[in-house]
Amino acid sequence: MKKLWSVALGLSLLLCGCTPTAREPDQLDLVAVLGVDGGGPVILYGVGRGDTQQPVRAEAQGETFLSARERLPWSGERELALTNVEHLVVGPDADLAAVLYGILEDKELGASAHVWFSAKGAQELLEGGGDPVGQLELLLRQGVSSPTVIEVLAGLCDHGTAPLPRLYWTGEKLEAGEAVLWQQRVELEQGERMENWGD
Repeated sequence: MKKLWSVALGLSLLLCGCTPTAREPDQLDLVAVLGVDGGGPVILYGVGRGDTQQPVRAEAQGETFLSARERLPWSGERELALTNVEHLVVGPDADLAAVLYGILEDKELGASAHVWFSAKGAQELLEGGGDPVGQLELLLRQGVSSPTVIEVLAGLCDHGTAPLPRLYWTGEKLEAGEAVLWQQRVELEQGERMENWGD
């Protein structure tokens, strides 16, 4: 009997040491807005809401969009989840095509996020005051048109241009001005089919 208990205890200790700890949902902060500045290095800004519904902000930098994206979830006080990104804000020096490709190839990020432009850069806009998450949601409810990731990439591939609504703060209110025509020729590699992205 003692031998049986020893074996059972040994197995339980082994399993405790090897089994990963389950992460509780309340240990994650959901990123709703992703800001991008620079073409290399790339600086990413994540803005979401935590337990208190107050804006949660984090920043990460990498030589490419992919390397910065891998660092972003671990750059805040708690782990960030990128499965609920609804808005993408790009600054004037961002490599938009590389960002769009990176998003579409990412398993967490999707093609339905709305794309916005900030002439002063994503960082200044997202740190400019107020709650950018709620303000962007309000702009969409007010009927402001903002293209999705896949729509912007389609425009760059077909015409070399894509209109992006320009964002700016007026006090605590986020406004959308006249769209900026982003120009960047993107060539699809042979065999790539855009309609298959974002599935």
